[in-house]
Order: sequence, then C-alpha cells, then structure tokens
Amino acid sequence: MNVLDRHRISCATLGRVLFCSFFLGLIVFFAVDSVTTMYTITWVEDVCDELAKTDLFLIIGALFVFGFVSPLVGIPYTIFPCASGYLIHEKLGNFWQAFFITLLLASTAPLLGGLVAFFMGRGILNSWATRMKERFKIFAAIENVLGEKKESIQIQCLLRLSPLVPTALINVALGCTSNCKISHFAIAFLFGGTVYAMPLSYVGCLFNAATDLETNDDLSLDSPLGLAIAILGAIGSVLATIMITWYTRKKLRALSTAYEASFVFEGDDEEDEEDEEEEGEHAILINV
Repeated sequence: MNVLDRHRISCATLGRVLFCSFFLGLIVFFAVDSVTTMYTITWVEDVCDELAKTDLFLIIGALFVFGFVSPLVGIPYTIFPCASGYLIHEKLGNFWQAFFITLLLASTAPLLGGLVAFFMGRGILNSWATRMKERFKIFAAIENVLGEKKESIQIQCLLRLSPLVPTALINVALGCTSNCKISHFAIAFLFGGTVYAMPLSYVGCLFNAATDLETNDDLSLDSPLGLAIAILGAIGSVLATIMITWYTRKKLRALSTAYEASFVFEGDDEEDEEDEEEEGEHAILINV
C-alpha cells in the first residue's frame, strides 16, 4: 500500500468519524433538550405559528422545498407528511382539503429530491453508496431482481413502505445498482411513498384538529360525528402503519433469506464441481 492509498483511507475514515459524530451530537442534543430546556420544541412551535400566519401558497412552497431537500440530507420521511398536515390544516381549517394537499405534497416533493439522490448515487456518491449497499444485505438480495419490471417495482415499493430502511439510503443505494431503471424507481417511489404517506398525513391533520376544538370544521372534535370519525381514523392509521411495517419486514426478510440460501447452494455446487474434477483427475492418474 503506497502513501496515496493510506492518505485516502485516513481521509475517508476521518470523514466517517466526523459525519457520525455530527449526527450523534444532534441526537444527544435533541434528546437532552427535549427533557430539560425544550428550546428546540419551542423554536419549532414558533416557526409553525409564523408559517400559519402567512399566505397558504408560501406555506406550500416552503413545505415543498423542505420535502425536496429531506431525501438529500437524510431527514426521516415520517416527519414531512406529519408536519405538512399540521401546518396546512392550521391554515385551511378544513380536514379533507388539508389532507388532500398534504398527500399531494408528500407524493411529489420527496420524489423530485429522491431522483436527485438517485443520480448522485450514480455519480459523486457512488463509492459511498457501494459501501452502504454492501453493508445492508437486502440491497445485495434485491439487485438480482431489479432487471424485471414487475419484481423491481414490487421490491422497491416494499422498501418505500418499510420504516426500517432509511429513505435517503434507499435512493442513493438504488442509484449505484446497475439493474435499477429510472422509470421503475419513479413508479415505485410514487406508489409506495403515497401509500405510506396516507396514515401519516391523516395523523398530522388530526393532531392539529385535536389541538383546536373550537373550529367550525365539519370534522370538529366537539361534535359526536367528528369525534367518532377522528377516533376511528386515528386507530385505523396506527393499525395501517403497524400492518405495513409487519408485512414489508416479513417480505424483505424472506427475500434476504432466499438470497442467502441461493448463495449457499451456489457455493455447494462449485464445491461439488471441484470435487468431481479432482476425482476425474485422480481416476486418470490411476488408469495411467
């Protein structure tokens, strides 16, 4: 190993340490602040209140930018639909209008950011994405089936529906795979992301409705009908999220297990072929 290779390895190690330390520091800061001074929560509430006082189009524009940037910087996808639903319902006051606009935002803005991350995985982040893909076995398992349209879209939809795999990692890792087509990526992102955003958007709108019981909305919680629909919707959203997580985890685990089994069988076949070749050479020597 020459001096240049050692320098590259040391720089890469330093970059990973700084990157992990930064995010670990943020997590520790938010955790400590949430149980002590609560400066972060207060700041977020102030920002939401200021956005709610502005024009609706400015709110939608700001949320669209936030949804576009989220997949690029690694912000969890769960935050965007919930925050959008809360702010838009605060401005509109109508539950279903807010839910529809939130779902539309959650389906389009992250898709555009995901496409940028996809091409970054094929370009400047290819080496990093390759290492991350090797670390997560599920990407090695799905790479073999990405060439087929039906299987590719189904597998990518499962990844979108699973909260166990970070969205930012999915976008970049799929970008560095050779079999993933951009059309399959966009279709799976749009469908899987929309389905996953439905209960989250509902919860965001419902949370705002629950904090303001004096609205004149037709789903206001001070009416028996509104209260019943809100309770049923909340229970349905929680159950839907649990079922989606359970189903996708089961399918992805089965796919990973099948990949490992096929890898073992291929290894056994190679060993059997080597044994047959050795036996054949031994028989030839005996005959001679």
